[in-house]
Parts: sequence; structure tokens; C-alpha cells
Amino acid sequence: WTPPSNVPADAVHLFHACESGKGWQECMHYCTHDAVFSAQAEPLQDIHTVHAYAEWMQGIAVVAMPGSSYELNSIAFDAQTSTAVFVGTFRGTHTGHLHGFPDPTHKSMETQYVYSMHVN
Repeated sequence: WTPPSNVPADAVHLFHACESGKGWQECMHYCTHDAVFSAQAEPLQDIHTVHAYAEWMQGIAVVAMPGSSYELNSIAFDAQTSTAVFVGTFRGTHTGHLHGFPDPTHKSMETQYVYSMHVN
């Protein structure tokens, strides 16, 4: 699947790096070091930077839910507002031990989400 040609490559790379659990070491190449993050989901309420989100996602995707996957359902870019929008679905099974999380439940989950990313 190839994103539309008007979507900035760094935005696409950042989305894939975050969702695949690559962590800040990979994500830092595609955004500013102080890029802000916000979310309405309760587990993310105390995360305010892309750096912190990338590290959190690494814990989720690699440790708590090893073998998890994501699907990019839709992508768009509004050049007038410099906003990239990604719609995705994340799937995983809680089988790993992650500090701050409950013991593995072995339950599977699927959630849909949207990234709205301002691109400089």
C-alpha cells in the first residue's frame, strides 16, 4: 500500500515507527525532539510528548503485547493546514509483563484510532 504522494514521508515514517514499537530511537528521526502529544484515552493522559508516546508504544507493542500488529486504514494530508491524518487499527494479546501494567490477562483486543499530526 502506497500513501498518497502529497503526504510528507516523515509523517508516514513516524506513524509506522510508533505503531510498530520501534521506540524513540527510531521515531526521533522523523519529528522535533520536543514534539507534543495528546490523547483522550485514559492510559495516555500523562503522556505529553511524542518521545514519551514512542517509548510507551514500544512497551505495549514489544513487551506487553508481543506479536501485536496494526493496520493503516486511511491516510490524508491537508496542505492548507499542514495536517496529516492517519486512521489505524491496533490488535494485540496481553501476554507479556510490563512494569506498571497488570499481570498478563491473555485477552486479545482491537482498537481503532486516529492520529492528527501537524507537519512543519
